[in-house]
Amino acid sequence: GVCQRGAAKRQGPRTAGPICPEALAHNLVKLDLRALECLFNGVIRALAKAGLFRAKVTGLVDGTDLETTAQYAGCGQVTRKRKMTDKQGKVREIEVTVYGWKVIVLIDAATKIPLAVKVVPIQAHETLSLRALVTQARTNLASHARLYKVVFDRGFLAGTDLWWLDQHGVIFVVPAKEDMAVTTDARA
Repeated sequence: GVCQRGAAKRQGPRTAGPICPEALAHNLVKLDLRALECLFNGVIRALAKAGLFRAKVTGLVDGTDLETTAQYAGCGQVTRKRKMTDKQGKVREIEVTVYGWKVIVLIDAATKIPLAVKVVPIQAHETLSLRALVTQARTNLASHARLYKVVFDRGFLAGTDLWWLDQHGVIFVVPAKEDMAVTTDARA
């Protein structure tokens, strides 16, 4: 790596190697969030232009929290319940304020390569980003591939978005719950 950790113990010249996670993290946080999002989407466009994706692409939508500190400019905050074990071994549930972002990604099901990336404050609901994410993926793929189908969990479920996907010719798949009428009908 290129960090100074362990430099005092090192014998001879430093060997060349990949950037350590700390060096990468310290430089990534200096980037503007929208610039970072544009960088990721630009790389995806370049991969599509290089022909890495099939003609018809099935996308998987997923969101994950990216926790930061309160000092990160523009980050959101949300209160969550966490289970903690005290010194006596008892599990207690406490409320913790978490700062950060929610990274929502549309991934190609075949290659597991992202098709689009959207970063929103951590308290934002994923449903609000589905249209923007699909639109960005279609822009990234341009004429090189077509987003044919989108698979997502119920966290992204909104009737207006399903209608919007249908109007844009995108097939959508949502896993059904055990107690839903569609599940009963399918099993019948």
